[in-house]
Amino acid sequence: SDAADGEDSGRLFTLPLIAVLCAVFAANFALSGTDLGIVACLRSWGEVSLTGIIMSVWGVTSGLAGFTYGALKRGFHPLLLAVILALVTAPVALARGGLWLGILVGVAGLLCAPTLASANNAITNIVPAGRLGLAMGWYGTVGTAASALGSPLCGTVIDNFGAPAAFLLAAGVSLVLGAGGLIATRHHDLGG
Repeated sequence: SDAADGEDSGRLFTLPLIAVLCAVFAANFALSGTDLGIVACLRSWGEVSLTGIIMSVWGVTSGLAGFTYGALKRGFHPLLLAVILALVTAPVALARGGLWLGILVGVAGLLCAPTLASANNAITNIVPAGRLGLAMGWYGTVGTAASALGSPLCGTVIDNFGAPAAFLLAAGVSLVLGAGGLIATRHHDLGG
């Protein structure tokens, strides 16, 4: 592969790299929206004292899934994981109390780290070694941009439609980017 031989030829922004960066954006936007949605829901229910517990459940399930994903012989397509992340994030909007919020974000957490790890791995497989530093710089920039946009957009949705709407917006953005990217790259191996 080009990534293995260290060649520094060709364009950096190929369709496969753009698709992977869409998965990075989708995942980080979903994380940002979920973060705000958790706090807003707990605040609206008068259960703010559960914030640390709920965030810990989300983080632990993400971490455990990330370790498990890392142990797999072959990963999954990052855009597919972004779509699944969307599908498990949307139901969090149905939570009505801290217990259900914890359970539902725990399930959603199972896709967080694997989606980002898959995107990271895909970049190393599709970008020539001589351009990998630049590509990973874009990985970080896109993730930061998604968080920077996700927070105010989800915050606006919370203010106008209620706390659960943050999960729906986060899931919707992730679903559109993930599914759109899958359609656009259906003939490309991203090596997730």
